[in-house]
Amino acid sequence: MTVAEHTEEPVEPQAANLIKVSRYAEPAGSGGSASFLGICSDGIARIVKAQGNPQKSIVLVNELVVGRLVGYLGSPSPDGTILEVPEHVLEDARRDIPQLAGAIAGVGFGCHWYDVQYNPGVDICSAATNRERLIDIVAIGIWTRDSDMKGDHLLHRILPDGSIVVMGFDHGHCFGPPDWDESIADKADQRYFPAVTNIHAVIQPQDVGSCIDRLNAITEAQVTAAVTDVPPEWGVDQDKLSALRRYLIASRATVVAELRSKFIGNPGAAP
Repeated sequence: MTVAEHTEEPVEPQAANLIKVSRYAEPAGSGGSASFLGICSDGIARIVKAQGNPQKSIVLVNELVVGRLVGYLGSPSPDGTILEVPEHVLEDARRDIPQLAGAIAGVGFGCHWYDVQYNPGVDICSAATNRERLIDIVAIGIWTRDSDMKGDHLLHRILPDGSIVVMGFDHGHCFGPPDWDESIADKADQRYFPAVTNIHAVIQPQDVGSCIDRLNAITEAQVTAAVTDVPPEWGVDQDKLSALRRYLIASRATVVAELRSKFIGNPGAAP
């Protein structure tokens, strides 16, 4: 292809093919990333985090990578996706959220919003129809070194039939916040356990084996996919992402040992 031919076929910006945030609705709470509720072009309401938020774009990278891992594991969590955040939406958001003064239009991240309640008690966690899968939330917290696991980052939904589902969300502070670097690859053998929440009280030893099976069933190709196609606008280079991939692949044995130790009491036992 000649230069002339190439210039006749301009590359479409990544945002052109993304779900767009159509309008701003309201602040999403008091979180450090100054997220907000936006109504998107597909009709779904999402909690939106923009580039240039007070916690910087590294939280977008974390949300995307961890969200993909959550999907592979099947851990209970709202779906997340890359979004286009237009300037007119940010203009409206800034009126309510001064912390977004430095926010940048373009590629952001959004998490599916539901009509929910937060910080479920032990009774709610125990009654949840997905109680046996709540250990997956803990496993993800261990694997991703989540330093911001707390009750307010757990939610529960009451479905039309009256059943209860507990879910985890907000994965912005993972891997060594407020930022992480290539040294993440050296932490694969370092034990880590996130803060204890009410879900820990309802996890039973028999939940552990199936969680470990699901964790180990995630392929290296899936881990690679989790750190691939991260928007370059978010400022994390390929060397850092490659280090993160190495950490995620090598650290699963450490995660398994931690799960066994905390919930079975025998870290050397077979799954």
